[in-house]
Amino acid sequence: MIRLARIAGIAAGVSVGLALLLVLLLPRWVATPSWINDEPTASIVILDRQGDRLAEIPAAPGVHRESASIVECDSLLIRATLAAEDRRFERHPGVDPIALARAVLRSLRDGGSIRGASTITMQTVRLARGAPGGLLDRLREIAWSLVLDAHWSKSRILESYLNRAPYGRGITGVAAASRYWLGKPPAVLSPAEAALLAALPSAPSRLDPARHPARAREARNRVLARMERLGWISAEDSRRARAANLEIEARSRVHRAPHFAAWIEETARESPGGIARIRTTLQPAIQAIAEQALSRRVRALRHRRIAGGAVVVLDSRNAELLAMVGSPDWRSPEAGQFNAALAPRQPGSAVKPFTYAVAFAESLRPSTILADVPVSYEGPGGSFAPRNYSGKFAGPVPARLALANSWNVPAVEVLRRADPAAVAAGFQSLGLEIDDPSRLGLGLTLGAGEVSLLDLAAAYATLARGGLWIAPKAIEEIEDPDGRVRPGPPQARREALDAISCSWVNEILSDPSARGDAFYRDGPLEMAGPVAAKTGTSSDWRDAWAIFYTTRHTVAVWMGNPDGTPTDEVTGAQGPAFVAREILEAAEGADPAAPFPVPDGVERRPVCPVSGGAAGPDCANADFEPFRVGDPPLEPCDAHRAYRIDVTNGLLARACTPSELVRRRVFVELSERFAFWQSDEGIAPVPQEATLCRCGRPGCRILDGDRSLAPRARVTKVAILRPAAGTVLAIDPTIPPLQQQLALEASAPAGSLLRWKIDGREIGRTRAAHRLYWSPAAGRHEIVVEILQGGSGSDATVLTVLEADDRS
Repeated sequence: MIRLARIAGIAAGVSVGLALLLVLLLPRWVATPSWINDEPTASIVILDRQGDRLAEIPAAPGVHRESASIVECDSLLIRATLAAEDRRFERHPGVDPIALARAVLRSLRDGGSIRGASTITMQTVRLARGAPGGLLDRLREIAWSLVLDAHWSKSRILESYLNRAPYGRGITGVAAASRYWLGKPPAVLSPAEAALLAALPSAPSRLDPARHPARAREARNRVLARMERLGWISAEDSRRARAANLEIEARSRVHRAPHFAAWIEETARESPGGIARIRTTLQPAIQAIAEQALSRRVRALRHRRIAGGAVVVLDSRNAELLAMVGSPDWRSPEAGQFNAALAPRQPGSAVKPFTYAVAFAESLRPSTILADVPVSYEGPGGSFAPRNYSGKFAGPVPARLALANSWNVPAVEVLRRADPAAVAAGFQSLGLEIDDPSRLGLGLTLGAGEVSLLDLAAAYATLARGGLWIAPKAIEEIEDPDGRVRPGPPQARREALDAISCSWVNEILSDPSARGDAFYRDGPLEMAGPVAAKTGTSSDWRDAWAIFYTTRHTVAVWMGNPDGTPTDEVTGAQGPAFVAREILEAAEGADPAAPFPVPDGVERRPVCPVSGGAAGPDCANADFEPFRVGDPPLEPCDAHRAYRIDVTNGLLARACTPSELVRRRVFVELSERFAFWQSDEGIAPVPQEATLCRCGRPGCRILDGDRSLAPRARVTKVAILRPAAGTVLAIDPTIPPLQQQLALEASAPAGSLLRWKIDGREIGRTRAAHRLYWSPAAGRHEIVVEILQGGSGSDATVLTVLEADDRS
């Protein structure tokens, strides 16, 4: 009997020893499963250039995960988590035998399943494998927990748990939870904050702090009480923390710069390789100013039927994107989440500088005289008659003034000189991808195509840096889940424009006096320091633009309506210019940018601003304009000529006119194409020569017997000059009639009064320069002009007008 008892004792001892050996040694012989190493995909965090969080790209729809190392978690959070979930974590081998025994006894007593014995290690296994479905799964969970504890350090197990634990509302990981519920990273937490986060994984939905604050506070206080009993916080700290209010933020996931963040998200999803963090080029201070300035200006112009806007700010030196605003209010139900900064729209005059830049690389110079007069171009689609925004014409103007004042007629002349195909190629080199520019014809330089605000800003930044186009850069660096950092996508670069041409455009657009005819001084386009500015307005008032740039910053602003409806005639100078100036002033600060550089190979020459020739002694004013070294010498001015005038009659003096009756006077002689403008402006033509000479005494006349001079022939008939008989004109129904007016012109005796009729109905009368504007309608029209005063006679012509869609 004694021997049997001894044998039984030995057997029991061996059994216990084998069991202990199995628990302690066997797990070390079993490798950890692959699934435990597969960390859940974390959300991608988007940072600004300073490393502060902008937004988060969800790991999956409705799921937000963020990983953090154990050293990034406050020690209070670690202690709170252990107090809430597993206070003997540091001492057990992955399974807590005491808690497990209690759970088994409770199950046998109550007749239920085994609950309440899960350690942090077991929960980590469960979060990786999924919840157990029965007793067998529960035993597997225990076994894998022993294996995991045998191979991983306690810190690694706890870190894995904290990065996998659920915290409600699709939030996974303590880092994401801390930012969402508390608005801060988990590195520095108060006892109350740490206890709240530690309590949530046990019942994330039931303890939702926003929906069930009382339950969440009660759970938080239980964790604090446990921490006090375990001696992990003092009684005083515990008391204060339990008395604290439940301060949560429950932040919306609409973060800063939402349009920019959404754009980066699209780029990130196309990027190969894993991504944990993206550090962007966005400058938060400039972004905030841009959002505020745009929102204020749109609100101020609500009564002008304008609801949308966008802003892009680039570093002029390297094309880094410093700010992007896609709408005045992301939360607005009226297309608030539509990113207008990337949408193609008609730029109006905002693209004119690039036409001039292309032409400056050829024969055009800032002093070249262009004709700002009524003109009509015939093409396959009919007649095209550009007009200026003001409805007036400036006559002979240097290219400098034509660009600075954004006059349309000279811009079309520049396009024709440079060749539309060459200008279209220049636009493409600048990144302005206009769909089929050949169909636009001469309207290319007036902004009839479509470009995005981002592309337009990049093109202007090219001017600022002297012709080198650089693709905009938004991503500085990318960090993968393993902590490896790689640079963002490379930037494409190409020489798009000539450096001298760029310097001339920059000089013109930064000269307030040059644009004084179209833009009043001390207006929204003027700033301290060397700032270039250009506006644009589409012909149908749907789009208004302004671009301000220096050698440091390029600010581009668009305003309009996302649905394309017209505004109440809001121009670029009335809306976007105020926004662009405010942003640039803030970005530049008190230290103005350096002046635009002037490259080598430029010299200045005195030029007559009326003829474009070399200024002579009779030119009242001379401008010192830039030329390329090596340009041929200028021809002398041929517009200013001095004549001997007979003071008694104001006519040209004759050889026999006494010298005491002769005065020298300079007249402006222009070509025939400026005749109407000269007459409108009241510029006196060169008078006729006198038929008699005066001797200087009263009643004394001397006949000139040397030669017989008849007075100049006078016009005695009326004749329609434009439109020519049989002209076919196409009109575009999508463009307002005032933007498609036809110039009716006639020659008639000086001082006569003419009456114009169309289809038998009088539409107006003219005197002096006989020109009238008319908005044609589709159909066949008879145009008649007749003299009412100063002579007699009439003339008629026939014009056919088609709708654009009816052209064959």
